[in-house]
Amino acid sequence: RLHFEKGAAAKAVNYLDEAVQLYPGLAEAQLYLGLATLERGDRERARTALTAATRLPPRPIEASYYLGRLLSTETPIEARVHLQRYLEQAPKGPFAEDARLLMRGK
Repeated sequence: RLHFEKGAAAKAVNYLDEAVQLYPGLAEAQLYLGLATLERGDRERARTALTAATRLPPRPIEASYYLGRLLSTETPIEARVHLQRYLEQAPKGPFAEDARLLMRGK
């Protein structure tokens, strides 16, 4: 996580890959792997990791937002499901306004 937050996505991906292999049920590792791979331009891998994060306890709500954002240009109907889930759980969350805009197609 620290490498990702410092902007070193490539290094973060390596560490997060290892974390996911060791602890495949760790939702936070899947979330950050999704974000790091997305930053590196690997949308398919990001989608896989973010989808896993939305299904693993404790189901970090940010994963629904980021997955919805990722899907908004490709599969808007599926994106709405994830964005709506985010808004239901975090109506005043840090990404709420952006989620609403994405749901309106903006």
